[in-house]
Amino acid sequence: MEENPTKKQIIAIASILGTILAVALIILTIQTLSRAGKVKITVKYAPFSAEVTLNGKKLKNNAQNYITPGEYQLTVTNPDFATQTDTVTIDDGTEYLFGLLSATTTRGEEITRERAKEFYEAQGIAGMLSNQYGEQQRTDYPILKQLPFTNSLYKLGYTYNSEQNTPTITINTYSVTSIDSAISKLKSLATSTEDQITKYDITINEFNNLLENQIQPNESSNPLEYLKSGLKDTDYQVQTGKQENGYYYTNIVTGSEERYTVVTYKAILIQDGNFWRLTSTPYPILTEINTPNVPSSILEAANNFSNN
Repeated sequence: MEENPTKKQIIAIASILGTILAVALIILTIQTLSRAGKVKITVKYAPFSAEVTLNGKKLKNNAQNYITPGEYQLTVTNPDFATQTDTVTIDDGTEYLFGLLSATTTRGEEITRERAKEFYEAQGIAGMLSNQYGEQQRTDYPILKQLPFTNSLYKLGYTYNSEQNTPTITINTYSVTSIDSAISKLKSLATSTEDQITKYDITINEFNNLLENQIQPNESSNPLEYLKSGLKDTDYQVQTGKQENGYYYTNIVTGSEERYTVVTYKAILIQDGNFWRLTSTPYPILTEINTPNVPSSILEAANNFSNN
C-alpha cells in the first residue's frame, strides 16, 4: 500500500522548490541588472568559428550579446581568413553586427564551402536590412514611391546620400527647355503623395546655371528694381513678384522660345533694413538644401509662383 508523504517530507520538498525558485530569481535579477542600459545585438560573422571582439573584449559569435552603447573598435579574426577591423557605433537602433570573412588559405576556402550555410545566413541579414531600410526611406520620403519617372523629354530619379542617409532627387533632361516641365511633374508627384518637395536635395544634372554670380548687390529699396539693376544680362526677363513677411519672390526667365532654351529660375530676396539681398543663387526649384534659413512656406510659395 502506497504511503502518503509525511509532513517532514512535504516541508523538505517545499524547501527544495523554494530554494530552486529563489536561486532562479537571483540569477534572473543578476542577469537583468547586468543587462541594464545595454542593447541586445545579434552577432553573426561567417564562419561562425571566427573570434569577434569589441575593444579587445570577446563577444559570442552566432549569438545574442548585450552591449553598452558607445563607439568601439571591432576586430574579427580567424586563422584562415583575412582579419576585419572597423570602428562601430552601438546605439539603441543597432540590431546586428555581421559580416563575411574572406579566405586567405586553401583551408579557408574549404571552410567557406563546407559552411556555406553560415555565409548565406550572415549575408541574408544584409538583404533583410536593405529591404527594411528601403521601406523606411519610402515611408519617410513618399515621393520616392513614384520614382523613377521617365518620358521622352526627361527622367526623374533619385540617389542616396550615404553620409546623411537622405535621398537626392535627380532631374535629367534632353534639352534645357524641358526643365520647367520636369519640375512641374515633380511638384505634381509630391502633391499626389502629400509630400513636401522643399525638404529634398534636388539636382538638375549637367545644368549650367546662367544666374550664378550674375546679380550684383546694389542699394535699391525696391526688390524688383534690385534684380533688374543687378542683372548683368539685361536680356533676362524679371517678372513682377510678391512680397510676403519680409521676403520677395519672383521668376527670372532666361533664353528664348525660338531657340528652345527657355528656363524659369526662382529667386527669393530678404529685406535687410531699407534694402534687399538674395537669399541664395536663383535656381529652377528652391529647397531647404539650396536655399537654407528660409521658411518652407516661402519656399513653397516661390516654387508655385506665377504672374501669368
